[in-house]
Amino acid sequence: YKGGMAAVGLTWNECKQMCPSDIAPACHNALDTVTVSGPKESIEKFVEELKEKKVFAKEVACNQVAFHSHYMLQIAPLLKKCLENIIVGPHKQRSSRWISSSVPEKQWNTPLALTSSPDYHVNNLCSPVLFQEALQHIPSNAIVIELAPHCLLLAILKRSLSTDCVHLNLMKRGTHDHVAYFYTNLGKLYNEGVNVNIMCNYAPIQYPVPVNVPFISPLIAAQWDHSQQWKIPTFEMFTQSLGSAQQAKHEIDLNDGSEYSSIIGHQIDGRCLFPATGYLTLVWKTFAKLHNYEDYRQMSVLFEQVQIHRATICSLANKVIFYVNILPTNGAFEIIENSTIIVTGRISQSEQLTMQKFHQQIKFNDND
Repeated sequence: YKGGMAAVGLTWNECKQMCPSDIAPACHNALDTVTVSGPKESIEKFVEELKEKKVFAKEVACNQVAFHSHYMLQIAPLLKKCLENIIVGPHKQRSSRWISSSVPEKQWNTPLALTSSPDYHVNNLCSPVLFQEALQHIPSNAIVIELAPHCLLLAILKRSLSTDCVHLNLMKRGTHDHVAYFYTNLGKLYNEGVNVNIMCNYAPIQYPVPVNVPFISPLIAAQWDHSQQWKIPTFEMFTQSLGSAQQAKHEIDLNDGSEYSSIIGHQIDGRCLFPATGYLTLVWKTFAKLHNYEDYRQMSVLFEQVQIHRATICSLANKVIFYVNILPTNGAFEIIENSTIIVTGRISQSEQLTMQKFHQQIKFNDND
């Protein structure tokens, strides 16, 4: 007797209807993918018939064994006897995360499905794999780890599980360095938030550590790229010019030699008014400071929904103090002078805007 298996592009019900009497559906992989099992000659003939009907069909390497079918019942007594010498009681109870694919869901509370017993594993070999049904119990945003010599289920899992699920496998056929592949995926598992205790893979540390044991710091430092310098934020950055991480204080002094002395010439009806563009510059400087820019002119920004609620009169005699508050979540800002909000709007970091791109973002009236 020689057995065979094949993957076919049919639904589970279609497969039951179309399979010959000596071929049985063995694995319900996906909604439209089933693995069938039976005598090798019958499998080969069935594959050719499906191909003639333009239905996907491909034989699966199975060492001439018709797994997960009634043909395996011939070895069930011998297999159970061997497993009883390996799996001894008390048998492990099935947990909520143990989703059985060899026992239908309506039978999960039967004695066969409650423990990892020899009977359970014999039934697993002789029964169809209800993989698609089992996948329905895997929630979204889950981490699925495939424990197998080859990541055979990768394509099926991607098609059947939620898009926010993560699939990891610890072995892959054709990999040259299996140990490195194993630890690489443990690292991916750690990046997903699982704190793996990898010390279980090593022998216990004997103390005191011998003096000739090399340091691991050179191995870690060698992995860093030091070709680019990065700014390190200090406490002073957030206290000297910023009252908090989102607020800045600006003192406007119009006396000669000050940064804002030229504003004295900006007069309307004999009164010196703080320029409208000056408000935007204050917000721009504050926003750039929050993003660690030394020169605010090196940072491209976009202003939106700017409203000037009142003018600010300046004089040589008195300094004007502006407080600029910016919400880091959405860039909404406000300028406060004398406990009154005088300017509001929104600022965001932008790419280098050309006038053409600017006009594409602005809707003009026909009369503009």
